[in-house]
Amino acid sequence: MLHANTDDDATPTDPLAQSAWASQRIQRQIDSEMTVLLRSHLATVFESARDWDDLATKMAGRGYYLKPKDNALFVCDNHSHVEICRCGVLGYPSAQLKSRLGRRRD
Repeated sequence: MLHANTDDDATPTDPLAQSAWASQRIQRQIDSEMTVLLRSHLATVFESARDWDDLATKMAGRGYYLKPKDNALFVCDNHSHVEICRCGVLGYPSAQLKSRLGRRRD
């Protein structure tokens, strides 16, 4: 069921709504412009996180979460659950994060 919205945009509760990252399911690779934008959007989140829980909370506040996969951490969109890119692509390799934040509890 669709919910009425005065802006004619799909609401987050709308099952047909898509995030800006939905196209990543098809492309499977983030382009350089989107990489720069996402890096600038999440830089303070990665740099200010005190531990893994703090990082997860701050990521969620921006609409993202981290997903471990194949010895890497992927940034995923909270709405569409698309694996956008590895943290390393944004300049925050998982080994560097583990060194700074400690061992991750999954």
